[in-house]
Amino acid sequence: MYLLIDLSKNNKIKLKLFDIKGKITSEDYNAKNRDLLVSLDTFFIQNLVKVKQIKGIAVVVGEGSFTSTRIATTVANVFCYVHGIKVIGVNVEIVDNYPELISIFDNTEKSNYVSASYSGKPNIG
Repeated sequence: MYLLIDLSKNNKIKLKLFDIKGKITSEDYNAKNRDLLVSLDTFFIQNLVKVKQIKGIAVVVGEGSFTSTRIATTVANVFCYVHGIKVIGVNVEIVDNYPELISIFDNTEKSNYVSASYSGKPNIG
């Protein structure tokens, strides 16, 4: 089972679970980016998912706000570090192409971390 984290839209957290067999479960939360961990916990409880069942986490990068991208990549990298889960950064264009995502996971090492890429320059102030 694989997890997709998409924070590319303001005040929306999109989480998807998918597997090789084509089973897809998704949920959109109307929440701020800072609520990602709470949303993940709720999503896992609702779908009876344990962290040890997750083989990989895909994070949407290159879209959305600077802070949202940093939060999503940091959470994914923590899962990689603590649980040895593979993580990848993906463009928003391929988030629904599950066979391609699984293929990318198959060619990714467990110890690789995802780097944030941004849609524009940070706007601080």
